[in-house]
Amino acid sequence: MIAHYLKVAFRNLWKYKFQHIVSALCLAVGVLAFSLMIRFVSVMSEKADYIGGERAMQLNIGKKDFAGDIPFYDNNSIIT
Repeated sequence: MIAHYLKVAFRNLWKYKFQHIVSALCLAVGVLAFSLMIRFVSVMSEKADYIGGERAMQLNIGKKDFAGDIPFYDNNSIIT
């Protein structure tokens, strides 16, 4: 049964080559844009010398936060 699914998948890949290439390229561009935005945000959050940097805060999330426990906020999470 799995061999049949693979056969049908490869047949569709071969039949609609251009559509699959375009879809793969768009997915790659989307992942690249997302990773660049995440990198930009992480770099900007480390710097406090941009406009509004004195009000910037960092949220630290641990495994306990997702277990239903009350999150713990300390004074070290504020960037000054």
